[in-house]
Amino acid sequence: HDAWKNIVVCIVSDGRTKANPSTLALLRELGLFNEDVMTIFSTGANTTMHLFERTLRLGKDKKQVKLYHPSSTSTEKSYPPLQALFALKEANAGKLNSHLWFFNAFCNQVDPDYNVLLDVGTLPTKSAFYKLLSTLEMKHDVGGVCGEIAVSCPIPNLWNFVIATQHFEYKVSNLLDKATESCFGFVSVLPGAFSAYRFCAIKGAPLNAYFKSLTTDMADLGPFYGNMYLAEDRILCFELLARTNGAWKLKYIKDAIARTDVPSTLVDLMNQRRRWLNGSFFAMLYSIVQWGRLYTHTNHSVVTKIGFLIQYFQLIIQLMFGWFMVATFYLSVYYTVFTSLKKNKLGFVQTEEWYDDHHSIAMSLFNIMYAMLIMVQLIFGLGNKPQHVKNLYTVLSVAYAVVVITGVFFAFASIASGGNISIFNICLIVATLGVYFVAALVHCELHHVLFTIVQYLIMLPSTINILMIYAFCNLQDLSWGTKGLTDSSGHGGHGASSVDKASSGSYKDLVAARKLKEAEAKQDAKKANDVKKNFEAFRSNLLMFWLLSNAALIIVCIYFVGANVFLPSLFLFIALFNVTRLIGSISFVVLTAWDFILLCICLRSGSLEKRRTNNRHHRAADADEDNAAAYGHLGSSKVDGGMPSIVLK
Repeated sequence: HDAWKNIVVCIVSDGRTKANPSTLALLRELGLFNEDVMTIFSTGANTTMHLFERTLRLGKDKKQVKLYHPSSTSTEKSYPPLQALFALKEANAGKLNSHLWFFNAFCNQVDPDYNVLLDVGTLPTKSAFYKLLSTLEMKHDVGGVCGEIAVSCPIPNLWNFVIATQHFEYKVSNLLDKATESCFGFVSVLPGAFSAYRFCAIKGAPLNAYFKSLTTDMADLGPFYGNMYLAEDRILCFELLARTNGAWKLKYIKDAIARTDVPSTLVDLMNQRRRWLNGSFFAMLYSIVQWGRLYTHTNHSVVTKIGFLIQYFQLIIQLMFGWFMVATFYLSVYYTVFTSLKKNKLGFVQTEEWYDDHHSIAMSLFNIMYAMLIMVQLIFGLGNKPQHVKNLYTVLSVAYAVVVITGVFFAFASIASGGNISIFNICLIVATLGVYFVAALVHCELHHVLFTIVQYLIMLPSTINILMIYAFCNLQDLSWGTKGLTDSSGHGGHGASSVDKASSGSYKDLVAARKLKEAEAKQDAKKANDVKKNFEAFRSNLLMFWLLSNAALIIVCIYFVGANVFLPSLFLFIALFNVTRLIGSISFVVLTAWDFILLCICLRSGSLEKRRTNNRHHRAADADEDNAAAYGHLGSSKVDGGMPSIVLK
């Protein structure tokens, strides 16, 4: 009956003027918000946050959220009491700043066992929180967990190719990538939208690294680390794994599902993936460079470190494949189309004579048209926002769809008319594409892949070319986590200006203060301009190197390698990589079933509750010792000797 005392729900709203009026109205009805008491009690400083606190008693009403009002005639039931905090930030300073408030202002005071992070717009399913927290309770070496983030209402939106493509990507990422990574103990990213951490595992160095982009001047941070911290959740995961003298692991919990809204248009997807692609690229590069810390600074077991070595090579392969993905896609289509024409593989039409007479013109036209598509993207990607030229990107997406449909048509026509396809080639095709269906079948989610793979294949060239080129063209844009922020004071308050301080002095003091303020403004403007130049130069250099390296790969493959070597090598590489992921995915299903059996045994025997009781006693004793050391006598421990869990929304 007292379990509710161990839970605190903390709602952080990013900006008073940005808050949804209906949300504030609901909180007002619940008694968790009162604008009449938002009086500024400060001298010379602006208010940065309005904090409200209340213990709620909500009624069990399926239609609406409302307070429970007990009466002798009412048959209404209620949920247990809920300790709630509502932190309304005065300024809109971004999600990362909200996390800074949550961890530094609240968690450091409450010192919870676990933190569950939940973004607005993400709806957890029933028992999703329980499944995350039960894993942390059962496995004391697990420092962080995440569930499956699924697309909200995917079936009605199957005809929206953007949403269907994301649904396929989310499913494949969960079925293959996260499942495999969880077997090794290192999930590369626990999404901040829905994840849970053991607070003692992230407290200190990992959280300091997580907030480095907020606590470090941009001039000192630099373009590399600035882009890297666009994927701050990836950095937190790696720093948790590589914590000095630690042996923490990260896990993926398949049955803990949360549904989220996803971009429904190509323009919105470009804005989102710019942050994801740039951040993940530099974060992955950082992890590869810092990977040695896992062997020299941590206490992981030998078996775990061997698994990390396998993941290390997987990261290198992913990084290299992602870097040359634009060139790889072009070469795949180029070789598929013109090899089919050259060797007369279409069957229903003779193309060999036509190829001998016109292949040079056809190749030149194809190369020119493809190069024009790339050039148009570069020009508009460097100088325009996607929402300003959304019709252009729609045309580009359709053009790329025509390219991939042509390539797939020639590929299947060649296979159908070949007659003597080798067993090796059949195995490569099955291993390349069949892995998705086998993994989905093992996880009992085959229908998701079947209903969305066609849309994904049609959108594949757009996700490769349009999204990647736009991302690299905007490496200087670090807007993630700072949207709507017009100054650099997302956390602290503002002191009174020098002019205000001197307003009560003499005229000379006022003039001197005004000149000082103008000089400071000029210095800040010069510093900001230098930072902008540095970031733009970094963007231009890396973009040029990326384009030249992809162009070099295309030239080398066309003139020195050839289709007979490139295509089998590419399919063999993808097949081996996918088979490795499939083995990890199947292993994850087996391990998950074993964990479920252990959980049932613990629940039936009562050992899990005994473990929780022992943990509460140990933590209460530690709290008493800390209080005695701080105040010279034994202080009061937390409610019931337990440690509250905190949920951030």
